[in-house]
Amino acid sequence: MRWTQPARATTACSRCAESHKARSKRYLAHGASIAIVNGDDHFIVGGSSVALDAMMREALEKGGSAQRLRVGVASHTPRLASASTRFRSALRQVPWKDPRTPVLSGLDGSVVRDASTAIDVLARQVSTTIRWVDCMDGARERGMRACLELGPGNALARMMRERHADVEARS
Repeated sequence: MRWTQPARATTACSRCAESHKARSKRYLAHGASIAIVNGDDHFIVGGSSVALDAMMREALEKGGSAQRLRVGVASHTPRLASASTRFRSALRQVPWKDPRTPVLSGLDGSVVRDASTAIDVLARQVSTTIRWVDCMDGARERGMRACLELGPGNALARMMRERHADVEARS
């Protein structure tokens, strides 16, 4: 089953000083959406290749930086709304229990306390902006002193160290 649309891509942008709300509105006009907010001036944008090319030119003209990522799906954007719906249905087909340890929502860094909310958050994260910045802040506010990034690369651990120098972050 294919849950994605063709000709989609993602781009990383940084050093863009305008507000998240202003950026979101402008990018939507180009046909792109902010997929992940990694910091006050660092975010990932998803959309069509044409929209991202226009957005990248604009970011560079305004003194920011932008680079195309090797990701061919506009994850965490409204373009995957139908995938969120299907994913939610699939998640409801398996038994769930309430989390025993704190789990933070990627949508806003809030604590997920029950299975129903976990299903909703997981499904929405497919097609809604992820606020990694809020997850980092939420974890630190709850006393996190160390984190370990699993998977390829070290981008998340690097961002954690940059935002919260007192947290030992490894990948």
